[in-house]
Amino acid sequence: MTFTQDILNLQEDPVFLINKKNIVTFANESAIQNGFVLPKYKDKSYYEVLRPFELISSIGLLEEGKAIKITYKERTYSLYKKTLKDADVFFMRDITNYELYQKSKREFIANASHELKTPLSVIKSVLDIAIEKEKDEAMLKFLKKAKNASESMEELINDMLTLSFVESMEDNIKLEDYVDVKILIQEMLDMFAHSIASKGLSVYLEIEPIEVKTNKKLFSIILKNLIDNAIKYNKQNGYIKIIVKKEDKLRITIEDSGIGIAKEHLPFIFERFYSVSKDRAYKSTGLGLAIVKHASKLLKINIDVLSTLGVGTTFILTFLES
Repeated sequence: MTFTQDILNLQEDPVFLINKKNIVTFANESAIQNGFVLPKYKDKSYYEVLRPFELISSIGLLEEGKAIKITYKERTYSLYKKTLKDADVFFMRDITNYELYQKSKREFIANASHELKTPLSVIKSVLDIAIEKEKDEAMLKFLKKAKNASESMEELINDMLTLSFVESMEDNIKLEDYVDVKILIQEMLDMFAHSIASKGLSVYLEIEPIEVKTNKKLFSIILKNLIDNAIKYNKQNGYIKIIVKKEDKLRITIEDSGIGIAKEHLPFIFERFYSVSKDRAYKSTGLGLAIVKHASKLLKINIDVLSTLGVGTTFILTFLES
C-alpha cells in the first residue's frame, strides 16, 4: 500500500478509484465499512463491486466539478469526482446533517410565512376600512404609509414562500411538462396587463412556435419574476421586448427600457435580499432574482444579464438541454 493510500484510509468519508478500464483499483476503509465497495473488489469492474445501484448508475453520469446526491442506509452522501491521468477518484461526503438542517429551515420559513399571512390580511382589511373613513389628512397620510408597509410585507412573505417551494424541488425535480413557450409568456403578460397599461408600456414579441420539455411551475416562476422586473423597473411609456428563438439552443431574451443596473451591482443581483435601487418608487424584496437563479439552475438554464444604467436591462435565458 502506498503512502497516498495510507492517507486516504485515514479519511472518514468514502473514497475509491476507478481506472480507464472501469476497474476499481482502490477503496479506502470508509468506503468498504459503509458498504459502498465490497471487500473483495480487486481487479473487478465497478458495476460488480459497488453498492447501491444508485451509486453504480451515477458513475457514468457524473461530471467533474459537479456533485450528485445519493441516499443509502438512511444517510445522504454527496458524490463528486476528480479526473487523473490513469483513473477517476470518487469522493463521497456524508451530508445527512446538513440536509436535515436545510429541510428544517425550509419548513420553518414556509410555516412561519403561512402563519403570518392570516394576521397580515386582517391588518390590511382594517387599514382599508380606516383609510376609506378617515377625513383628517395627517392621519390619512399615516394610514396610507401603514398600508404600503403591509403590502411590502405581504410581497416579502409571498417571495419567501416561493423561494421555499423552489428549494423544496431540489431533490424531486421532474422535467416532464411539455410547455408551449408562446402561450406561457402570453399568460404571464395577461397577468400583468393592468400594470403594463398603467405604465403605458409597449410590448413587442418575436416568438417562434416552440415547445420545451421542462417543469412548468418553475418555468412560470422564472418568467413571472423577470417580466415583473421588466415592468417594475421600467420608465413611463417605455417598452418590453421578448424574443424566443432556437438555433443551437433555445434562448429567451427579455429586454426592457428601464432604469438599468450599474456595472458594480451586476455581480451581486442574484444574491438574496440584494437591492440595486434605494428609490422607494422601485421597492423590492430582494428575493426575486435569487428565486430566478435557483429555479434556473434546477431547470438547467443559464442566465446572462446585459445592462446599462439609465438605458435598460436584458436577461438572456439559454436552455442547456432543450
